[in-house]
Amino acid sequence: MAPLAYLVAFAGTRGTAVALEVVTTPPTRWFLWTSLVLTGGVTAAVVPVGVGLAILVARTDLPGRRFWLVAGTLPMALPSFVAASSYRALFPGLDGLPGAGVALGAVLLPFVFLPTAVALRHLDPALADVARSLGDGPLRAFRRAVLPAVRPAVAGGALLVALGVLGDFGAATTMRAHTFTSLIYSSYLAGADLARGAVQSVLLLGCTAVILALEARGRGRGARHRLGPGAARPLVPVALGRLRWPAVVVAVLAVGAAGGLPAAGLVRGLVAAVEAESPVGASVVADAARASAAAAGWAAAAALAAALPVALSAARHRERVGRVAETATYVASALPPLVVGLAVAFLAVRTVPGLYRRLPVLVFAYVVLFLPLAVVALGARAAQLPLALTDVARSLGRSPGVVAATVTAPLLAPAVASSFALVFLAAFKELPVALLIGPFGFETLAILAWEPPAGPPGAPATAATVLVLGGVLATGLLLRMATRRV
Repeated sequence: MAPLAYLVAFAGTRGTAVALEVVTTPPTRWFLWTSLVLTGGVTAAVVPVGVGLAILVARTDLPGRRFWLVAGTLPMALPSFVAASSYRALFPGLDGLPGAGVALGAVLLPFVFLPTAVALRHLDPALADVARSLGDGPLRAFRRAVLPAVRPAVAGGALLVALGVLGDFGAATTMRAHTFTSLIYSSYLAGADLARGAVQSVLLLGCTAVILALEARGRGRGARHRLGPGAARPLVPVALGRLRWPAVVVAVLAVGAAGGLPAAGLVRGLVAAVEAESPVGASVVADAARASAAAAGWAAAAALAAALPVALSAARHRERVGRVAETATYVASALPPLVVGLAVAFLAVRTVPGLYRRLPVLVFAYVVLFLPLAVVALGARAAQLPLALTDVARSLGRSPGVVAATVTAPLLAPAVASSFALVFLAAFKELPVALLIGPFGFETLAILAWEPPAGPPGAPATAATVLVLGGVLATGLLLRMATRRV
């Protein structure tokens, strides 16, 4: 919450009258409206597509379900500005808000698809059987017994999509879309009146509060944990019958638009660089890859350590401190990354000046930004934990540490790996904060792909390719652990 506290205090330095003047100006209203339209449109499009694809993959006899699970998750390896550049290369007329919406929808689709598919996979198949035994038909049983059980995963995924769109910079800038983040960036980068940008950022926080309230309402308050691993029998997929191959067409269209087209644009750019015999700058790209992996690895480990107590407290104490702590993790992360970077830089200069422009400060900023990814992934699993098992273990004389190691940890293991991979992916491809507060001479793959270097002309295309390939490897780990049954 430290960046938020600084932001609010800084926004108030010019007084209430100036703040009201900033909020009510036509540019502020217009840019905010475009951002809200973009956020609502992308979220409204991504959620049904992601949930529908998850149902097909996890609950039906869709041909090649394992392939579609992998293919539907891989787009999260794409940085938003790389996806936007790929779409612009393939479709030159695609720009503005529609172009930004397409690019953001592509890279954010997995954040709804994967947690929903994992939740459906881990769900006890007896739930639907009980509903059927009480007279419900297949669709009614699915709607009444299955969908409510996966509401936390769907709501959490929708929250990540909305926050991702609201605070995006790369795709919107690449597509020349006039979003509220571009207005805030202009205010900060101009440097003439930083308090104006702070006021605009606080206004964006108000939008975030509304999104958080909607997510909490969509999640519901019912308990969803169970005793035991569920039915011993394997889940029997629903037969699609005549709809089997039309369902394959739907999967092809969804996955192709999200990952296939951006990948094609990326390959096209790399091939063009090779055909032009441009030096690829292998050593420069290798150094950038090591820098990206180091920053992302430390950030993922730190975010995981911070998210574990928050997720477990929220699962056990839904109406008390746990829920408040869980909600607080989303607040600063909803700010545009540059705002978080400036706030962290301000705090570092005044508290630990010796660490300014060093790796620990960058890692701290990444934790502020990406902590919700770890909390959502852990929280969806923690909500299903059989809490009575820990109570039984304690009643048998086991210490809290032993219970955590022998009961809680094995049940949370897939979610822990998923959280680590999610944060690693996000930090690995992050751009604005690395540009602003990264160590001097610290050039990540994202920076190399974004800014043409003075050296090898083919380095940006190579860096973008390596950036995506590294994300694909992390996504593979995410899939392997997230789909493992416990």
